[in-house]
Amino acid sequence: MANSNTPKGFVPLYNANCRTTLYRCDTSENIFIGDPVVLTTNGNITVQSDTANSVYMIGVILGFTDTDRAGMGAALEDYPYYKKTTENIYGIVCDDVNQLYLVQCHTGVNLSLTNVGNTIMHGYMQGSGNTTTGRSYAELIGATTAVIAASGLFRIVDILDAVDNTTGNWAKWIVKPNMIQSPPTAVGQNI
Repeated sequence: MANSNTPKGFVPLYNANCRTTLYRCDTSENIFIGDPVVLTTNGNITVQSDTANSVYMIGVILGFTDTDRAGMGAALEDYPYYKKTTENIYGIVCDDVNQLYLVQCHTGVNLSLTNVGNTIMHGYMQGSGNTTTGRSYAELIGATTAVIAASGLFRIVDILDAVDNTTGNWAKWIVKPNMIQSPPTAVGQNI
């Protein structure tokens, strides 16, 4: 059975234990649930560029809240919402260095079980995100061993053990942060 092409960005596994922090979102771009994010020079968060893997990320977006910090929906992972460029809101960021994520591999990425332990880059191979579900289109990228072994943002932990998942196009992998910066106490607010 072929793997399904269902990118959802970086989905936290066992997220009941995930440490989260509030950060004001940069208003210059859309941000989707599951996007890796970085701090800007003014202390806001913005999407981590897929070409800037040498820049440490702050974490992964789990959801959003308005400027009064009132919730914008029920379950963070199920609420169909994303931050539009014109909105002035806070992002709820999982900034836990030990958090595991489930993420899809882009078609043509040559990952196998021998790559477990290597680091890998992420990318936005299908655009930026789904405006209906609010989920990111971030995926793992790296068509060559050199790219897979490069100093990327995420470390490959394992392949998802599921009947409908196997190595190859659109395989689902478990990864953890490899290059993450500590959250500054003056900018974020732990929740």
